[in-house]
Amino acid sequence: MTGALLSLGLYRIFIRLTRGQPAELGMLVGEALSILPAVGASVLSTLGVAVGLLLFVVPGIVFALGVQFALYALVAQDLGVSDALSESWRLTRDHRFTLLFVNILLGLLGLLFGVVTLGFGFVLLSPAFALLQAIMFHTLTHLAAGWEGEEE
Repeated sequence: MTGALLSLGLYRIFIRLTRGQPAELGMLVGEALSILPAVGASVLSTLGVAVGLLLFVVPGIVFALGVQFALYALVAQDLGVSDALSESWRLTRDHRFTLLFVNILLGLLGLLFGVVTLGFGFVLLSPAFALLQAIMFHTLTHLAAGWEGEEE
């Protein structure tokens, strides 16, 4: 539970940094109220990916890409479980192929860096990848807002 709490706090810090807002180290432990919805969103995401992978690999990958920002949406917008999953799905709707490419590229770079550093690189890359996820979430949020504004 402590790891999840720190992860949510790290997401809050990274979200604030991507918005150009100040962030403090004390925010690492400030997401206690979000822990239960985060666990619920994580469980539902994992189950959805597992079912999708069992049915056929592609639906599992599509579902994983669609819900990858659920915890960021939960923290950034103070959403509940289903709303966070829906928001992530909405944000990624038109960008899943790009997200697949970026995730594969980051995974390969992370694997290469981890092998070269004999595993130590993963300690350095975990926060860096979480920050990159926050940047992608921030970008998708702005893209979605821009598209909604054009349709009206």
